[in-house]
Amino acid sequence: MVHAVTADHRPTKLYISQHAVTHNIAETRKAAHAKTVFLAVKANAYGFGLLEMSRAAVNGGADGLAVAVLDEALTLRQHGFTVPILVMSIVMPQYAEELADNDLITTVASDQWLHDAQPYLAQAARPLKVSMGIDTGMGRIGYRSRKEMDASLQFMQDHPHDFNYYGLMTHFSQADSSEVDYFHKQLARWHELTDTFPHPPMVHVANSGAAMYHADEIPTDVIRAGTVVYGIEPSLGELRDASYLEPVLTLTTQLIFVKQMHAGDGISYGHIYEAKEGEWSVPFR
Repeated sequence: MVHAVTADHRPTKLYISQHAVTHNIAETRKAAHAKTVFLAVKANAYGFGLLEMSRAAVNGGADGLAVAVLDEALTLRQHGFTVPILVMSIVMPQYAEELADNDLITTVASDQWLHDAQPYLAQAARPLKVSMGIDTGMGRIGYRSRKEMDASLQFMQDHPHDFNYYGLMTHFSQADSSEVDYFHKQLARWHELTDTFPHPPMVHVANSGAAMYHADEIPTDVIRAGTVVYGIEPSLGELRDASYLEPVLTLTTQLIFVKQMHAGDGISYGHIYEAKEGEWSVPFR
């Protein structure tokens, strides 16, 4: 197992603006007409810091948090986060009891997973909250047949002490572009698989792009916001100018050395830059 070392003795600091996070959540909620906003904080909150960004999000009005792996969710619970937490990837079935005991919403993508997990839930404190993931064209995890969806729902209904059918979701691969053909193809597949399928309390299909640009076409009571809350315009300015967002991060540092260069001096590995006479090299840490 690899452990990262935190460099506490260097002058470089990364600051999160609570005002900006609050503003960006409000802008996202307004654009999507969302009642419930989950913020994706997977992968160490995209490098912003899992705990730091999660605190800013909850303080700024986020209703829940979404992570990639079980360990991220457990870390949040261990640090006192009580908001709903969605685990978006597949967790090994043998951890089903830990998922249930920590009141985590668990993404399930196959009927086999439910059967494999069910024996581990005999001593769980509560039924496991299941969010069924539907693959409408992202090509990753998810149910692809209505027959298997029906079988899973029936299995959960047959084991109400073990499972709580809580969520239904999909993920759009291209919702932040002027090219909308594939988005509509996925949306049609969503309707084909789910229009006559029982809907649970939490139907969530909108990522940042879908929330901002397709709110009139999809369910948006619950959304999974990501980069837009971090201050990154989902279409990178193609569909909307980024001025409605506020930058979340500020980086401060300190110069550690300066030197004036001569013409032809090389800079860094591979001599990737050749200095001009009188230019300055300014390393910082």
